[in-house]
Amino acid sequence: DLTASNPTTSSLDLSWTAPGDDNNSGTATTYDIRYFTSSITTANWNSAAQVSGEPAPQDTGTGQSMTATGLSANTTYYFAMKTSDEAPNESVISNVASGATLAEAVIPSAASSAPSGGGVAPRRVTFSGYAYPGSAIEVLRKSVTDELYRQTPTESTIINEDGSFSVNYTGVLGADYFFALQVKDKDGRSTGILAYNTSLFGDVFEVKDILAPPTIGFEKSLIAKNEGMKVMGYAIPNNIVELKIDGSKYKEGHADQSGFWSFNVDTVNLDYGEHNARARQTSPDGKLSNTSLTRVFKLSKLTIPKADLNNDGVVDVSDWSIFLYRWGSKDNGLRLQNDLNNDGQLNIFDFSIFLAAMKI
Repeated sequence: DLTASNPTTSSLDLSWTAPGDDNNSGTATTYDIRYFTSSITTANWNSAAQVSGEPAPQDTGTGQSMTATGLSANTTYYFAMKTSDEAPNESVISNVASGATLAEAVIPSAASSAPSGGGVAPRRVTFSGYAYPGSAIEVLRKSVTDELYRQTPTESTIINEDGSFSVNYTGVLGADYFFALQVKDKDGRSTGILAYNTSLFGDVFEVKDILAPPTIGFEKSLIAKNEGMKVMGYAIPNNIVELKIDGSKYKEGHADQSGFWSFNVDTVNLDYGEHNARARQTSPDGKLSNTSLTRVFKLSKLTIPKADLNNDGVVDVSDWSIFLYRWGSKDNGLRLQNDLNNDGQLNIFDFSIFLAAMKI
């Protein structure tokens, strides 16, 4: 359950649950956590860079975290880890987590912004353009001495039914600041960090005519070969949305009146393994947005991919051990990771599905 979060321009926070020494019992000996600018696999594991300062493994089930530093700005990184015991026996690769570091947009100082009375005039920050109906828009800023972006409380935010928006904030005093914008659709999918470089005229930092990239997500990201797959997200109502898979155009269509778009993807001609998907949108006047965040999905050779609980490509006794550990846990969130039929419950049906998928 490795995850990457809380990006800065040079770091990402990593979190995971400690595995065991012998399957799900005991305490492992070491971690090997690596990162790469493309998805990590067994084939390229040795080419991935190792993060520095991995913590020592804790008892099974303990939440652990660390910060991967020294990363480049405005870059998507992929992280994975292996665990070893004292022998050392080495685990298979964990799930692959990804995250994008923040880009930098600088507002230069302006001596002309100082009023004649001797104080420093507050600056006004304005973003306007098009996102999606029902979206949530955040303005992020940090000074040149800060490590992390902070959410900026907005003075006014207007999001219209057609997706057009205007966000204003007044009260930035002195110094230089980095500013960024983040948009989330009504289902919580994010554009990621949108940074804009522009000049400061007087006391106003203004970015106009923004065309936010579409959001993108999957109904599920681990699927069996030849199984139907659905990709969806939000764009500006009635705009043309183009879906790319592995860098090639796959399909295009229009977002509906609410901005929602979706495509059914035929996986018959896709190879087993990981694939990536991105989307972009075009306005009626021909303006093209940037591409969305890259999302990764995987085609599995298994008939019930979700039953492969340790992501090693087979459903065997190791997965059975994990299944039983989750089944007996008092943590309902952990238990529901065994919800193999996605009905929001854990019961005998999930038990039966796992047994049918298990390789004896």
